Amino acid sequence: MNIIAVDFDNTLAMGNTRIKDLLPNVELIQRLRACDCYIKIVTARGAKNKLTKKQKRERYYNPIKEWLHKYGVPHNELSFNKEYAHLYIDDMTISEVSDFTTIQSQFTKNNIILTERTCVKECETARSEFDWYKKAESMGILTPVVRFANDELIITEKIQNARKPDPCEIIHLLKKFSGLEPINDAGFETYKDNIKNFDAPALTEHSATFYHGDLSTQNVLVSDGVYCIDPNYKQVFGSYIIDAGKAAFSFYAYENNLEAAQKIWSAFPESATYTITEGMRVCKYKDYYTEVQTLRAHLNI
Repeated sequence: MNIIAVDFDNTLAMGNTRIKDLLPNVELIQRLRACDCYIKIVTARGAKNKLTKKQKRERYYNPIKEWLHKYGVPHNELSFNKEYAHLYIDDMTISEVSDFTTIQSQFTKNNIILTERTCVKECETARSEFDWYKKAESMGILTPVVRFANDELIITEKIQNARKPDPCEIIHLLKKFSGLEPINDAGFETYKDNIKNFDAPALTEHSATFYHGDLSTQNVLVSDGVYCIDPNYKQVFGSYIIDAGKAAFSFYAYENNLEAAQKIWSAFPESATYTITEGMRVCKYKDYYTEVQTLRAHLNI
């Protein structure tokens, strides 16, 4: 679950009067109510006067708790310390962040916070995503700027004024992937293992190339260029052919656009079988079984 730390004075509670007379930041309180996050209310009250931790709690804890209760502010903790969080909302920062939304990935269930300028994603794959972004950037692939990454969190700059890609933009990107060197040494059998629990069609062995791993209409954004986001970078066999299969499936299943999927298959004929296997892989996260079987009959695979 995402953790949000919210400063009390002049961020959540506005004014320079006694605590009980401070005015609520209604818009921020409404945003906190709408998000499914672990919320820490933090305050530096008493620090200026060098009060001890015990003195701060004795003087301010109950009045602040009463204020929070009065205005219905959701919170899990009230702290007088610097707290660990995925997002800090504080009037003393260089750029105050009060405009944010929280979402959960419909597939992986990763928790995401979107601010005006950043995407904050809590996930177990943060380090591997960071590695992929570095490799992609070195190979001339457009990616968002990574501001921070650790073992559970990756923060990237948002691609502004973005839209979903059309099939021609995906095809151009895949052709670029096809000319790049592989990004790991995993053998072909590793990909087969990734789908071993499914009734998979016969797969065509081919050379590894640079790959995204989850190239869908949701993970490519177009603004001033074509950007790749949210890679699925593992030590498995990967290639532009497999990425093409996933892209075609995303057009078909996510966007209900068979014509776009057909353009992908026309450009990369080998990708048709991988459209089925990638669709079956997605079924681990969300039920697209009917779509996969309908498409399999359509492609006669």
